[in-house]
Formats: sequence, structure tokens, C-alpha cells
Amino acid sequence: MKRIAFFAIAAILAAPAAAQQYKWKDANGRTQYGDIPPAGVHAERLTRSNVGTVSGGAPSGSGDTAKPAAGPKTAAEMEQDYRKRRMEAEEKQKKDDKLAQDSRIKQENCQRAKEQLASLESGMRQMRVNAQGEREFLDDKEVEARKADARRAVSEWCR
Repeated sequence: MKRIAFFAIAAILAAPAAAQQYKWKDANGRTQYGDIPPAGVHAERLTRSNVGTVSGGAPSGSGDTAKPAAGPKTAAEMEQDYRKRRMEAEEKQKKDDKLAQDSRIKQENCQRAKEQLASLESGMRQMRVNAQGEREFLDDKEVEARKADARRAVSEWCR
């Protein structure tokens, strides 16, 4: 019983939303819209197919090949469009963030590679720490091999 009452009330409240809309020109030549046209004026009854002309679409008799404007979007369609735009914006933001992070990492790696190469080319004695924590000095052959590796890293990261 409650369902029937609910649907009856919903139908009564929905009736004004289905009221006819009209378009006419007033005495000053301005276009007016309303649900009741004044007496003695030629009023055009708006239907779902020509409502697009009210919201700024091209009139159907304008001579161009534009598609007829669709009626106003429903709340569900507007919500779906909003969610789609929001998802696209989030994806673009993620993509931009990833590009910025990749660029920052590349720049940091380039800086490190340049510093390492500068250290190796400085002519100072180079050393490393072995597994026991002891310092071992590198011979000229090892220094040249590390210089070659550092040059490759600079050319890779600093493009």
C-alpha cells in the first residue's frame, strides 16, 4: 500500500515537469520563453527535438548540416560525464607526475655520474672498501675501467 501511495505522489509531483514550454517574440522583438504564452502572440511550442535551439544549438532551418541538438542531459548523464572528465584528469595528472619523477631521477643520476667521473679524472688516488671493511687502493688499470664506466653512465643519463 505504501508503494502505491509513493508512486501516486511521485506522479503528481512529476506532472509540472512535463508541462509544455513555448517560445515567442515580445513587443520589443526579444525572444521570450515560458510555459504559458501571452494572448495574441504567435508562440512556438517547444518539443524535445527542438529544445536544443533554446540552449544555444543551431536552429533546424539554418541551412547548415549540423546534427539536431539532443535534449537536455539527464542527471545520470551529467554525472557520468563528470566522472569521465575526472578520471581523465586524474590519469593525466598521474602521467604528468610520473614524467616529472622520471625527469628528476634522470637528472640526479646524471649529476652523480658527472661527480664520479670528475673524481676519477682528478688524479687523486682512488680506493674502495673490501668485504672486511679494509681500504684497498685501485691500480691504474682499475681506475681506467671505472673511468670508462663513468663516461658511459654520463652519456646514458645526461642526454
